[in-house]
Amino acid sequence: MDYFRLFDLHPYALLPVVFSLIILFSSLGYRYKINRLKKHPEEKLETGRIQGAALGLLSLLMGFTFSVAMAKFETQRRVITQEAAYINTAILRCDMYPDSLRNLLRADFKEYVEARIAYYDTDSDTSEFERKKAERISKRIWEKVVMQMQNSESIVRSSQMIPAVNNMIDVVITRDGEKISKVPLLVLWV
Repeated sequence: MDYFRLFDLHPYALLPVVFSLIILFSSLGYRYKINRLKKHPEEKLETGRIQGAALGLLSLLMGFTFSVAMAKFETQRRVITQEAAYINTAILRCDMYPDSLRNLLRADFKEYVEARIAYYDTDSDTSEFERKKAERISKRIWEKVVMQMQNSESIVRSSQMIPAVNNMIDVVITRDGEKISKVPLLVLWV
């Protein structure tokens, strides 16, 4: 079920909405206070404690929000660096193979890296195409490396290359999980 969700909007689109709501409710509160004082002039409204408590709660929520945002940023940065390192390791291990296979693997890796970059640089409609393209290329690389494992001369090379390619493929799952993870809706409403 696809429906409009307020928290799926970009933060810059939410900014005017939140700012307008703050101004509206501040104005309503001020008018309520003035009307209340006109009706009951002898009554003094003490709002200092309420404002202090509200600001304390707001600062606490902001602190948690920034903490979650920083943790998400750091995790994304770590996973991106890890993916780049795994791809680099796999590309460097291509040098262990004969020229004919090395050139094929390097061409596949070049195409794979371009597909991964396009996946993160495009909008959601074309990104799915690029994700599937990168997945097909990684399977092609995997098949070439596994085929070399059957060759008795390439067992040592392939035993080095298979973990590198496996890590390269596995980190995609981690990075995609980080890409789609969001702050739970309940936390945002609280």
